[in-house]
Amino acid sequence: MRGAAEKLLKDLAAERGHGGLARKQPREKEKLPLLVEGNLYRILAGEPQQNVRKHAQAGKVAVSIMRDGGTLSLTVSDDGVGIDTDAPSSGLGMRSIQERTEEMGGVLHVGSEETRGTRVTVTVPIAEGS
Repeated sequence: MRGAAEKLLKDLAAERGHGGLARKQPREKEKLPLLVEGNLYRILAGEPQQNVRKHAQAGKVAVSIMRDGGTLSLTVSDDGVGIDTDAPSSGLGMRSIQERTEEMGGVLHVGSEETRGTRVTVTVPIAEGS
């Protein structure tokens, strides 16, 4: 997961000068269940990245992967124009994130304020010792 987060930020920085990585991540030696690792990677490489590139007009992007006991949270946030979280989404991206999150037994939260950016957080249960 660390590699995916760093690649996202490196790619965005090269494109538009975006960047910033929260270093609170699981230790590299910790192995995540394959379902969780695969889905989180697809989420990270998918919709949040595309939204930042195409719509956000963001100057900064941050990716945080944090483990707290039995949960793991992936957060992608930016300081862009924000989105209307009450408007129905016509695209497949957010629906895909929601479906992947539910498949892992997790929760998706999308927060945004106009001109203050967007924060997408996926929180999933992880067995202790995983």
